[in-house]
Amino acid sequence: MLARVAAVVLALGAPGPAGAASLCDDLAARLKAGDAAQEPELPVLRALAERSSGAWRVEAGQNLTIDKALDAINAAPALRKAAKSGFTDGVFLYRFGDTGYGLIEDVQGTLHCQNLTFFDARHGAARLIGAPATLRINGTHLCWRNAVWPMTFRGAAVLAEEDDAGGPWTVDLALWLREPGGWGGGCRIKARFRATLKVESAHCAPDADCTAIERHAMALARRREYRLPLAPAPTDLAAPLQAKGDDLVEMFPTFGAPEAYGMFSDPKIVAWPWSGANRVAIVGGGQLGWRDYQGHLVAVWERQGAELKPVAGVMFKRGRGALASLKVEN
Repeated sequence: MLARVAAVVLALGAPGPAGAASLCDDLAARLKAGDAAQEPELPVLRALAERSSGAWRVEAGQNLTIDKALDAINAAPALRKAAKSGFTDGVFLYRFGDTGYGLIEDVQGTLHCQNLTFFDARHGAARLIGAPATLRINGTHLCWRNAVWPMTFRGAAVLAEEDDAGGPWTVDLALWLREPGGWGGGCRIKARFRATLKVESAHCAPDADCTAIERHAMALARRREYRLPLAPAPTDLAAPLQAKGDDLVEMFPTFGAPEAYGMFSDPKIVAWPWSGANRVAIVGGGQLGWRDYQGHLVAVWERQGAELKPVAGVMFKRGRGALASLKVEN
């Protein structure tokens, strides 16, 4: 996961000494300025980075075999044993700038779980050091949308955990400053953003008015987003879809186009009141195996004679809008 992150720089204030309170205070100032909302497609830390330069840096890693990574840092025996005990052959080597601290990361499985080993190479051979006491590095905690970022703040080593498992409109950040005596100076930020919706893809029958369908489907997606009631479909239109049973999840029309998340989760058959009495909609989330789509799916079907025919399938992606709330815990 971290290997896909290029080295980027965050400008969050004038140069000065790093301190425990200043870690989250600097980030909070950027969030309040609205920088994260300007780059809604990126993780929050990278979104801040794209709009700044100077004090913060997210480090890039080297993709190496485990042996080459250990040789590159002249790893002491205890570090070699710890790193090779649970890692696969391909790892990523990260250094916290020029501080002498670093970590080795192994990414495992389709959940992209991070396995981390930390080291101190300030005085020659790299020796094993522990993770911050409050960071859970075992099991499936650091997986999927929850990840650790090696950073520097005004030249000091900082470990940042970014958890946006709730979606791009919510993020929990935890930061630890590496000091000579160990990890300290921890702080946390809890930020919530207003959700936005936009059409990610639309699949329509050749004779359908796709622009109008997108507009009306957005109204249904917004009602689902804000958990507002949706009008039930007329019984005669709903019955053929209800008869699909568990196969209803497959009733998202793409007309042959590939769509990774084109399968419903929690589908509801609802009224489509905009185009006469013969159309019905299915509204729900999307899924790909265990992965949930960050947004909503709307399918439109039409009664033609004795059959229901697909009219359209529209996907609405949820994004990060303006900052709604912010809490800093130093």
